[in-house]
Amino acid sequence: MIQTIEDFPSRLKKLVDQYGATNLDTPYREFGWTVRQVVHHVADSHMNAYIRFKLALTEDKPTIKPYNEKAWAEMIDSKTLPVDISLTLLTAIHKRWVTILRTMNEESFQRTFFHPEHMKLHQMFDAGGALHDARDVVVASTNASLFAYVADGHDGLKVLQLTSPSTQPKFYGFSPEPRPQLIAHYATRKPALALSKGLDRDRGVDETGHQIAIFGRIGSRPLTLEEMERLYLDSERKPWFVKPQ
Repeated sequence: MIQTIEDFPSRLKKLVDQYGATNLDTPYREFGWTVRQVVHHVADSHMNAYIRFKLALTEDKPTIKPYNEKAWAEMIDSKTLPVDISLTLLTAIHKRWVTILRTMNEESFQRTFFHPEHMKLHQMFDAGGALHDARDVVVASTNASLFAYVADGHDGLKVLQLTSPSTQPKFYGFSPEPRPQLIAHYATRKPALALSKGLDRDRGVDETGHQIAIFGRIGSRPLTLEEMERLYLDSERKPWFVKPQ
């Protein structure tokens, strides 16, 4: 396999040379791309493959980004530039690619990435049989932790911690892998069948927790004491309470 990857640029160049410069803008099949577009497409494809390869080797099951192959092939560079540019690019990419491949061990070859167009079941979790009648789930975040609130039918309300700094070191960033734990439960008088929508935060933050925007209220200042008290005190300045079940 490695030898095939190493030989590919030179084999492609020999094949393109057989067509001759006058045939590069001829479609290789009816309604298909021209030879020029195909060569540039191969360079685009192998650039993406090489980047995905390195992501898989340096990150834990990273989610890679697809690209619109047809749209890339219709761009001006793919339709007009000399094919030698992409042939040279392929030679450089494959040289770097093969250098890495020849130093990989068996463990490295087992590493994977996730392609969003190839959806699959990532994991199943029933808390060791403690979850068996789930009717509704609401996912919400608190600080750096992600929680799932589960209406578990006759077993009442249950809370799963999906990510936290202690269980998932990569809790920052895009789409960390869930590592669910059942952390709390509450028995309800009647079967728990549905959950209400969680309370939205009044500010947006980035993946590091730094505030980037405030919304849902006028202005961008913090609430005053009087404004906060109106949220939890009645007309007699007594806290609001809800009745227990």
